[in-house]
Amino acid sequence: MHILRPISENLFLLFFIIITAFFLFTALPADPVRSMLGVNVSEEVVAALRSELGLDRSLWIQFKMYVQGLITLDLGTSFVTRRPVSNDLFPSMVSSLLYAGFALVIAVIYSVASTFTSFFCRPFVGKTLQAMHASLVSIPGLIIAIIAGIILFHFNVFFFISDIRVRQISTAAIVLSIYPSAVLSQILFQQVEEIKGKAYLLASKGFGFTKKQLFGILFKSSYLPWLAQLSNIAAALLAGSIVIEYVFSLPGLGRLIHQSVIRSDYPMLQGIVIVTSISYIIFNMFIETIYQYLKDSRGKAS
Repeated sequence: MHILRPISENLFLLFFIIITAFFLFTALPADPVRSMLGVNVSEEVVAALRSELGLDRSLWIQFKMYVQGLITLDLGTSFVTRRPVSNDLFPSMVSSLLYAGFALVIAVIYSVASTFTSFFCRPFVGKTLQAMHASLVSIPGLIIAIIAGIILFHFNVFFFISDIRVRQISTAAIVLSIYPSAVLSQILFQQVEEIKGKAYLLASKGFGFTKKQLFGILFKSSYLPWLAQLSNIAAALLAGSIVIEYVFSLPGLGRLIHQSVIRSDYPMLQGIVIVTSISYIIFNMFIETIYQYLKDSRGKAS
């Protein structure tokens, strides 16, 4: 039954986001019709287009049509392209999710590998890695991303990849993964260090457990706080991917958001807000479910 509460909470959150997305863009002082037609167009032409887009109707009727469209999975029609919002939104969303998804996988693997290395190597290696992670965490992620991106592009690190698309995804994923890799590594390393002095671990050493077995015990006792941060890291990665796409002229949500803001394309912006929110809610529920399952399993085992 514990899964019903987060589902109801997330449904309420989604409804709140839908209302906010609609009224936020509707209440903006900018006139999308004027933005599309310019200031020199006659009022008759402006009124005709406003009527065609349904902007001359009452706010309540517009909101009702908006919700009805969402129920039928219709995100509306772009003010600029006059095409369904989903035609441009979903390809851009897939690109951004690819960057963020691969970056998250890299960060997870690196954090486990760096903690493993710190445990098995000499203390100097662990201290060096932690000093590096602390430095990366203290530097703004955007600066790290720009420096790393310039290095990767300048030295053509992925010269062996012939496919331009794969090369772009790889570059963006590595650039995005640097900051979250350092954060996750710090969290996991700190948890391992705290558990090292626990009585049951000292007893395991006394019973002759190998270092590999001890690390397995440490990791099983440490991964829950590390896992709990993945949803926050995922949200930061999606936001970061938008910036990276814009800085390095990569296809994705970054470019689409920039174009939509400049052109006052409110249906597109509303669609972006709703689709990204739904994506995050689904991922967050997935992580919460895994977290709760592992927590319950560990509680029963103990």
